This record gives sequence, C-alpha cells and structure tokens, in this order.
Amino acid sequence: SDKTMIVWNLTTGEKRFPPLLGHTDQVQSVAITPDGQHLVSAAYDNSLKVWDLKTGKEWLGWHAHAAPVLAVAISPDAQWLVSASRDTTIKVWQMNLPVQKATADFGHTSKVSAIALTPTADEVMACSSSGSFKSWNRQTGETRTIAQMPTRIDAAAIAPDGSQAILGLRGSRVQWARLTPFSLQELTYDPLAKRFSLAAISANHHTAAAMSSQGTLIVFDIASSSPETTGMKFDFQPPYLSSLAISAAKKQLVLGLPTGNIKGLCLETR
Repeated sequence: SDKTMIVWNLTTGEKRFPPLLGHTDQVQSVAITPDGQHLVSAAYDNSLKVWDLKTGKEWLGWHAHAAPVLAVAISPDAQWLVSASRDTTIKVWQMNLPVQKATADFGHTSKVSAIALTPTADEVMACSSSGSFKSWNRQTGETRTIAQMPTRIDAAAIAPDGSQAILGLRGSRVQWARLTPFSLQELTYDPLAKRFSLAAISANHHTAAAMSSQGTLIVFDIASSSPETTGMKFDFQPPYLSSLAISAAKKQLVLGLPTGNIKGLCLETR
C-alpha cells in the first residue's frame, strides 16, 4: 500500500534493487515474465507498468483502465499481457508496446479474482468473486461461461496456462477446478475457518495452498488425480498474511504480511 515494489533474491534474502517507484496509488498485482527479464505491475492508479529486472528501471507505463487494475497475467511466450479492472473489462496488450489489442466486458457484476492466458494467448480465463468462471477468445471475441459456482469465491488462483484453478469458496471450502473441461474436486472443508482469503497454485500444477481468515495456511499436493494435503499446516498469529505465492520450482512459499515483511517457507525440508 506504500505504492512501491521490492524485488528479492529468494536464495540470499537480499534486495536486488532499491524499491521500484512510479505508481501513485496502491499496487494490487504483479507478474514476472517466464524468462525473468521483466515484471509487470497493476495498481489502483488505473495503470500498468513494465519494469526491466536487469536494471530495476521502469521500461513502459500507461493508463490502462477507467478504474483500479486488480489483476495482471503474462502469456507463456511473454508476448502478451492481460489485465482485469474494477471497471469490469479485461484487456489484452502487446507486451513490448502499450498497444491495446483487444478488450472484453465479461459482464461480471463483482471484481475479477484471478485471470490467466492459455499457452497460445488466444484465450483468457477469468473468475469473479460472485462465483462465475468465464473464458474469452481473443481472436473471435466470443465469451462463454465455463461454470457458475453456487457460492461466492473469496480467493482464487489460476495456473499460468489457464488449465486449473484453486478456489476458496464461501462456506469454508477449498476446491480444485480443472477448467478444460470443467470439473471440481474438494480439497478441504474446515468449518472453523469461516472463509479462505488467499489461494496460490504452482506453475507446474503440483502444489497449491490456501490461507484461512483464522490464520491457518494449508498446503496441498495436486500432482495426482487424487489430491491430498501434504501434511503441511501452519498456524499464524495476527496480523495474518496479506499475500501468498508459490515459487516456479514449487520449492518455496512466499508470504506477504501486512507489516510489510516478506517470509519464505521451504516446502522440501519441513
């Protein structure tokens, strides 16, 4: 919420650069290109910015939406990026130029919780907090509803290739969704959790995690057709986590706290 970003070396715990400055309001979402060369940030100032991770300098920046930008994702070939806004639109941009290539109004009546691009970057997967899963074909402009969940989605994470998602549903449930074709499998039900407020999924689809509003972090093994908890459960004291991510190699959970601190949890030694 201090409008800055910090890039960390997960091996040494050191900052790679001074804080990245440029946004004029809270940074809501970030994504890193698969080659690790650039970072894209989305913020409440309605803008998108692209940063050079070799120098820590802003490479591109532009006014992207008419309202705060809530989520951003990058195509596997790093040629395209997609952004979702509180203005209910989703836009596709050319990565190396701030040129809008397509836009869609998904008809969501609430904020978009998560977005992803399929490997060819032709289709955008999106889900909203109201429980709707939709896809949009960038080439044809066709929008279709994949599924309508029976309850509100409090947390969601879609795999970078758009094939799977982890959902924290109102009613203290965490569910694993395969999106093409759509199927749903319950991972856990915890009546004491009240709700799950954060979710994450690894790029290789092996690991998922969810954080409850009561401070319990659960890690799941979803590599098989019969997913189960890994036995990893962490109970945090207030203030609870404000963000959650899994490293590309699935070796670490990266945790963001409201205090401004970042913590890493190794998934291989516990």
